[in-house]
Amino acid sequence: MKNTLATHVGCDHARVLSLAVAAILAALALAPTLHAQPAGQPTPSAKEKPANARMERISNGGSFYSMKFDGGPMHHLKQVWKDAFTNDNFVMTESAQNVTLPPFEILNVRLTEVAQSIAFLSQGALTVEVVDQFAVSAGNIWRIGTPTAAEASTVRMRAVAAPYLFTGKDTVKRLLEAADKIERERLEYARQSSEVTQSRLPKNLPTRITPLPDQKVVVLIGTEEGIAGIESFIQASEQAFAQSAKRLAGEK
Repeated sequence: MKNTLATHVGCDHARVLSLAVAAILAALALAPTLHAQPAGQPTPSAKEKPANARMERISNGGSFYSMKFDGGPMHHLKQVWKDAFTNDNFVMTESAQNVTLPPFEILNVRLTEVAQSIAFLSQGALTVEVVDQFAVSAGNIWRIGTPTAAEASTVRMRAVAAPYLFTGKDTVKRLLEAADKIERERLEYARQSSEVTQSRLPKNLPTRITPLPDQKVVVLIGTEEGIAGIESFIQASEQAFAQSAKRLAGEK
C-alpha cells in the first residue's frame, strides 16, 4: 500500500514540474524580444547628418545656400559641393588642393558669403572668388587659389619717431637686440603657421631695422606684418622711456 502511494505522489510531482516548465516556456515565447545597444554606440536618431550642400530659391529670384562640412582638404569640400551642384565649375590651383579646413556648418546665406566663409576659415591660406550665374541651368564659377608672392610679401617702408630712445648711449643698441629677437620669433611662427595650414606662401621677408640717430627715427623696411609688429614694439618702448624721463625730471 505504501509503495503504491509513493508511486502516485511521484507521478503528481513530475506532472506539476512538467506543467511549470511548459508555462515558463510559453511565457518566454510571448515576451517581447529586446536587443542590447552596444556601449558607446549612438542611437540612429543621434547620428549626425553627413556632409552636404543645398540651395533654396526665394521669390525675388535670388538664392540662399546652406552647407555642412566635416573638415578636411579643400579638394574634399569641392567634391561635396559638386555632388550637390553638378553644373558648378571649379578653377583651382594645385597649391590650394590640400589646404585643410576645419568642420563648419552655415545656413541660408548668399553664395558670396559661402566663399568668404571658406576663405576666412582657411586663415589666409586661400583666396576664394565665386561668380553667381543666377540662371538655374548655368553653373556658378569658383576660382580658388593661394595668395601670390605679390600679395603676401609687398615690400613697404615706414619711419618711426623715437626721440627718447636716442638719448642714451646703449639704448638704441638694446632696442635693436630686442627687436631682432622679436623678429626672429615672428618669422619662425609664420613658418610653423604655413606648415599647419599646408599653404605654399612665399618665404616671409625679414624686417630691416635702421636707426637714424641724427633724425631720431627708426626706419623699417619689409612686409606689412613685420613692420607693424616692430613699429608697435618701438612705440611702446618710446612711451616707456618718455614716462621714465619725465619722472626723473620731476624728481630733480
